[in-house]
Amino acid sequence: MKGRISPPAYSGRQSAKVWDVWLAEVPFHDSTGSKLRHVLVTGHKGMDVEVAEMTSHTVRYDTDVTLLDLGHAGLDKTTVVKTRNRLTLKAGKLQTRLGGISPYDLVNLNPQLS
Repeated sequence: MKGRISPPAYSGRQSAKVWDVWLAEVPFHDSTGSKLRHVLVTGHKGMDVEVAEMTSHTVRYDTDVTLLDLGHAGLDKTTVVKTRNRLTLKAGKLQTRLGGISPYDLVNLNPQLS
């Protein structure tokens, strides 16, 4: 009897696509620790993933974008994408894919991320 071949293990980098919403371990800005946060994948840099942080706080800057199609993104409350300062994370910091950005929200995000 032939043995079963296990499916390959995928790291966050291999399975993360641009415009995916993930829960990720994001370091604090002062490097004293980290927190599990919602992030939007905006690109790849080598083996790392470029992300924009997301928050439930209100818009603070003109570059912040409020998502309107929360269900598509896998979110359950009002969420703002902070496009001003993007982060580069190790792919292993991505924990769980929640959803993706809808075409409607992408129209609002694209100008801020280009």
